[in-house]
Amino acid sequence: MPPSVRPLRRRNRSAVRAAVVDMLGSRYRETVRSVGLAGRDRIVEVFASEDTGSWAIVVANSAEVTCLVASGQHYEQVAAGPEGAPL
Repeated sequence: MPPSVRPLRRRNRSAVRAAVVDMLGSRYRETVRSVGLAGRDRIVEVFASEDTGSWAIVVANSAEVTCLVASGQHYEQVAAGPEGAPL
């Protein structure tokens, strides 16, 4: 495992954004599927792979410190319906 990815395996699961994106892409074949702002200085990104079904949610701050906050399996892209309609 490259040294730049090792911090993700520690308790805080954070590293520079480039290392997180590289690890998610090379290990799990995940790519960014959606992005949004959380407050004034944080970006939330959802990564997923249709090939493996894995997904991850990361949060990055303005200094590009990125933390893995959730991950799982069985990712499925859902088509948008009318506003307010159940999934």
